[in-house]
Amino acid sequence: MGVNWDSGLIYWRDHIPSPSERYSLSHLHPFIRPLILPATEKHPRRDVQLHVSFGLHTFTRAILTTDSDPQLYRDNREVRSFCAQRYASSFELPEIIRTIEHRRCEFARGMGGIVNYVTVEIRTGARYAVFFDLRRFKKAGTNAVHLMVQSAYILDARKSPPGCGRISFHALLGHVLRARIHGHRPEYRTAETRNPARGGVSSVRIRLPATGADLFGGGRAPGRLLCTEGF
Repeated sequence: MGVNWDSGLIYWRDHIPSPSERYSLSHLHPFIRPLILPATEKHPRRDVQLHVSFGLHTFTRAILTTDSDPQLYRDNREVRSFCAQRYASSFELPEIIRTIEHRRCEFARGMGGIVNYVTVEIRTGARYAVFFDLRRFKKAGTNAVHLMVQSAYILDARKSPPGCGRISFHALLGHVLRARIHGHRPEYRTAETRNPARGGVSSVRIRLPATGADLFGGGRAPGRLLCTEGF
């Protein structure tokens, strides 16, 4: 069991389905990573404290009718089933986040239609998608940011990639840190997304801490985005 995003950083208890079985979740305990946000023409350098935590969906899946009670794992919001595959892959997560600024980050549609971010680790014959969000962590200081890994799992090879567009992690940090420095709330816009595989057009609510040009780079039109959802 653990606490949710709004309550703070999450410390998960080991999963113990039987007296003879124990699955340690200590590798998914929170950690702090110092990170330098380089100076730009408009903004000075910042020494960032990145507070990292991992969500329930990184090692659990939706409950199936065939699941037994010992397989269940709960936090203070929901109950899910422990997933051996997600659990095995989750040991890669700390290193992925420790090298996140060197990885390709894209936009992805999260729960409730709000856009979050995804980076995909390419393996032999598999793609491991890591979905995350960033927020100011005010109680930890002016330069503190909370990175929450919301979900992570191996993608279905038959489905389209979950990401669209591209943004550097340093750009994301900058947007998050500047969004509320002067008391401003993040801006939300509705953008059109096209998915040729589904043959349709849909709208998605996108959180923009800065301008659309800053986020999408080079004036890329939001209508060109291709987003799919996953969790």
